[in-house]
Order: sequence, then C-alpha cells, then structure tokens
Amino acid sequence: MGWLLSPSLRPSDKIREPFNVSSVAQAGAYYSLADETEVERRRRENQEQKAYLYSCFDRLGISYVPSETNFVYMKTERPVEVSEELLASGVIVRDFGTSPALRVGIGTPEDTDATVAALEAAVAKLGPL
Repeated sequence: MGWLLSPSLRPSDKIREPFNVSSVAQAGAYYSLADETEVERRRRENQEQKAYLYSCFDRLGISYVPSETNFVYMKTERPVEVSEELLASGVIVRDFGTSPALRVGIGTPEDTDATVAALEAAVAKLGPL
C-alpha cells in the first residue's frame, strides 16, 4: 500500500477512497452483466470463498455476521489493532473506528488464502480476536 503513503500523490488522490471505482470500470461492470455464464461462475465462486472464510472464522473462534454480499462483517472488540495486523500481512479490511467489527471482502481463492493466513497469524500474535 505504498501508494497511500507517497508524498507525490496528486491532491485528489489524498481524499480518494481506497476502493473507489472509475466510471469506465462501472460501465464495464454494467455491460458484463449480460454474460450470464460469467455472472453465475462469479456468484458460485463468491459463495465457495465465503463458505471457506466462514470455516476459518469458526475454526479460529471469530464471530461474524453471515452475508449475501461479497463481504462479511467480522466481529472483534479490537478492530483497529486487528485491522493493522491484517494490513501488516498485506490484507486490507475496512474498520469503522471503535465499532466492534471489520468488513472483510470476498475475492478469488488466492485472496481468501491470503486472508485466512493473515487471520491465523493475527490470532497467533494477538490471541482471540
């Protein structure tokens, strides 16, 4: 995430949300919805990765809110500390300050493997999350 810390950022980049989507990407996403086979493949992959993430949460004793989206709310009383620990492992989650939860995105199998490894490392270092 070095680009977030770079002093050479354009002024508009300093206020840009980290997961914003350009208008070109939005148009591409809109037109991609016509490919029903691809939409179904991605829906299935999302469900599979979410189930795998749930099993990790269960194994590590992490509470979560089941979701019908491409993200899951993971409950934790130490959201900032856990978020920083995951970021140190290269996994970006969204924290909400002192709210006792983190928003964990669902991605590719490789993304999920990285998230699981980061969660395992966080539990090993911090104890129960």
